[in-house]
Amino acid sequence: MDGVIGSIPYRLGSLVNSNTAEPLTTVYSIGNIFAYFAINEKLLLSFNKETAGKTFAEKLRTLPAVSLILSDGSLYNKTGTIQTVNGMINTETGAANARASFPNPDGLIRSGSSATVRIPNEVKEAIIVPQSATFELQDKRFVVTAGADNKAKTIAITVVPNETGQFFVVEKGLKAGDKVVLEGVATLKDGSPIKVNVVNANTVYAELK
Repeated sequence: MDGVIGSIPYRLGSLVNSNTAEPLTTVYSIGNIFAYFAINEKLLLSFNKETAGKTFAEKLRTLPAVSLILSDGSLYNKTGTIQTVNGMINTETGAANARASFPNPDGLIRSGSSATVRIPNEVKEAIIVPQSATFELQDKRFVVTAGADNKAKTIAITVVPNETGQFFVVEKGLKAGDKVVLEGVATLKDGSPIKVNVVNANTVYAELK
């Protein structure tokens, strides 16, 4: 068996027999590793409703590859696949246990390691804003918009967390057509006059992508 040997509790010459309760050692297979995580009931229900496939197994096969964030915050260089999801929801946590498999050819990840499984989420229609055009105050995130009178107006927004990206997906606070100030937002006060220079959204996206 290929793998990594754990501790050996016995010394050379120690007596062992079939009645010995403690194993001589444990060999941990590290060629492929399994990441165990939980999916909340809301996400699981959405997955069942919106994912194509007649059976749950067919739905699982349509899922995109998942990535792994290691304990030091770095992105693991191999992607994995979700293989199983427990059919029972834990009544205490409101979540179902799931398992993803990742290749581990270099033995970088060891048994018992902690990490975060990242599952891609396709957003079909949404308003996005550059992260640099927002600021945070007392655990709330804000943007500055230019109103019809070209004066600054600070608006609180709710966004989907995205620590490593360039944009935020806005869930609440903005509507299509709002003019968001892209630069100097932290220094603007409500009612300050703004000289508007409209920039095409596709141009902003291309520059920050």
